[in-house]
Amino acid sequence: MNILMLTPAYGKGAAATTQHWTELADYLSLEHRVTILTAYPRSQGDILADHDLKIVPVGTKVLARIANRHLRELMLWICMFFKCCALPERFDLVICVDTPRFAVVIASIRKMRDRARIIVWVMDLPLEQVVRRGDTLQSRRLIAKAANRLYYYSLKLADMVVPVGTCLKDLMIQRGVNRYRIEVIRTWADDGMGEERVASSVARMENGLPDRFTVMYSGYAGAWHEFTPIIEAIPELLEYLSIQFVFAGSGPGIDSISTEKSKQNWDRVFIKGLVSQAQFSSFACCGDIHLTSLKENMLGTCSPSKTYAAMAHARPIIFLGPASCQAALDVRDAKAGEVVGNKEEFIAVINKLFEDRGLLETYGSNARRAFLEKHSASPGLIAWSELIDRMICPH
Repeated sequence: MNILMLTPAYGKGAAATTQHWTELADYLSLEHRVTILTAYPRSQGDILADHDLKIVPVGTKVLARIANRHLRELMLWICMFFKCCALPERFDLVICVDTPRFAVVIASIRKMRDRARIIVWVMDLPLEQVVRRGDTLQSRRLIAKAANRLYYYSLKLADMVVPVGTCLKDLMIQRGVNRYRIEVIRTWADDGMGEERVASSVARMENGLPDRFTVMYSGYAGAWHEFTPIIEAIPELLEYLSIQFVFAGSGPGIDSISTEKSKQNWDRVFIKGLVSQAQFSSFACCGDIHLTSLKENMLGTCSPSKTYAAMAHARPIIFLGPASCQAALDVRDAKAGEVVGNKEEFIAVINKLFEDRGLLETYGSNARRAFLEKHSASPGLIAWSELIDRMICPH
């Protein structure tokens, strides 16, 4: 089978979404011929000999000169459109992610020309997030609302839409996407992640942190992630417990923590930058508890993938946000931690896990087991392979 994949970036060591996309492309190229249109590729020479995979760079030099991200995304769409038209091969299937927006329209060129099937992989819904954010200019929200309607309408061009959680699926059905053309395949973490994990005290020594009970957040902290109850709870927890907080990554959420740390002189709150892939396993083990979060009004727009990296490292998880988010459902289903909705519940759970180290260990063991059985790369990639087989060769 000849597969075309449309993606802004391709290669490991980047954002989690790019990691997943890269792993899917590598996996499919073991059995199929895969062509990738991308603006930010890894070298063709990095591809293993047994992978039938070709990288076609799109607008890389042009995009590097554009500072505004909206203009850059528009230019990426234009470059992909013309390159997709120019490709001489015939394709059986086109898979695209949700960046650039309306990539499904580009994919439809090959549907008309080659009668190719189209799959859209929806990892988040940023236009929905803009519409729901209260701090966004009214004019921007109105533009986002109109674009959002067009986006859902454009998904009618797809033969299958693959969101990463049931909460996204439910929202898309509400917005008019055909429920029979939606199949949920959750995100994952690398199969080998967590194999070299160490005890938290050892990891803290390796990473220059005090050896103290640690609550950790690691990854991007966007405007859609919930941080207000955490900020409100930190002073009380620092006062009564021998505990520390570590926030690693970037984004508005971590910026707000950093601001409060400076204002209130929190000496047991540590702010770290982005952690490299090579250091991540050791760093993740520093946390006795890992935090993931989502604002209540952002339910259905994404599902925090950092949940599964914590599971891989056998770390208990506290999910702060709506209980029907896919990440929250997975934490509860695995008995890998707790789901809380406000400051009071957050403080109570931290207290409980600080006092009951046996429960902490049980949650960690359950998390690792759930990762191996459901949330590592292999189950997710097999689900993708089965979906493609059903679409292209229906019985």
